[in-house]
Amino acid sequence: MRSLTPGVLRLGDRRLRTPAVCGSVMESTLEGMERGKRKAERSGADLVELRLDGLREPPDWDRLLGGRLPVILTHRPEREGGGFRGREEERVGRLMEGMEQGGSCVDLEFSTPPHLLREVLSRAREEGTTVILSHHELSGTPPLGHLLKTARRMERLGDLVKVVTLARNTEEVLRILEFLHRARLSVPLVSFAMGEVGTLSRILSALLGSPLVYASVGKPTAPGQLDVETTRLLLERVRK
Repeated sequence: MRSLTPGVLRLGDRRLRTPAVCGSVMESTLEGMERGKRKAERSGADLVELRLDGLREPPDWDRLLGGRLPVILTHRPEREGGGFRGREEERVGRLMEGMEQGGSCVDLEFSTPPHLLREVLSRAREEGTTVILSHHELSGTPPLGHLLKTARRMERLGDLVKVVTLARNTEEVLRILEFLHRARLSVPLVSFAMGEVGTLSRILSALLGSPLVYASVGKPTAPGQLDVETTRLLLERVRK
C-alpha cells in the first residue's frame, strides 16, 4: 500500500501538517459549539469545522473562533445537504462577518450566486482568509469527465477545492478515488464519497493526496462519517 506523504497546508495565518483530521461540529447553541471544539481537541483533531447552518442563536465570534485549533467556518445551504434555508445574502453575510472577526478559513459552495461568490473571494483576499470552494453531489457520483471538468472550473477561484459525492455502490467509490488520482489541480483537492459504502474513501483519499479528512464530533454531519478517534487511528495504521 502507498504510504502517506506528509505535507503542509496553509489556512489563513496557520500552518497544518497533512493529512489533517478535521473535527466537524454541528450544534444549535454556542455552548454546544464550544463543547464540541473542546471534545475535538481532546480527541486528537488538528482543526475544527464549525457548521453555522446548525446554530440557532447569533454567533459570538470570540467564543467560536477562540482556542488552539484552526477553524473552518461552514454555512451549508439545504441544496447541498446543509441546514440553512434562508436567503443567500444572509448566509454569505454570516461567513463574511466571521472572516472580518479573524476566521482563518471559510467553506464556500461553488453554487453560490456569482456576484456573492466574487464578493466573498474579494473579501477573503483582503482579510487573508483561506477559501475552500466546495461542491456536493447528493444523488450519486457523476461520470469521471464531469467531475474533472467541474474541479478545473473551481480551481481558478478557490485556495482549496473540495468535491464530495454520494457513493451508492463500490463502483462509485472507485470512481471518486480515480478522480482524486487524476485531477492534478494547481491547488489542493479534498475529495471523498459520502454514504456507508463510501466510508473508507475518507481514509483512502489521504493516500491519494487529499489534505483534509473530515470526522465527526458527536453526531455525524454527513452519512458515513467516522468519529475523530477512529479516523486518527486508521490514518496512523495506513501511515505505517
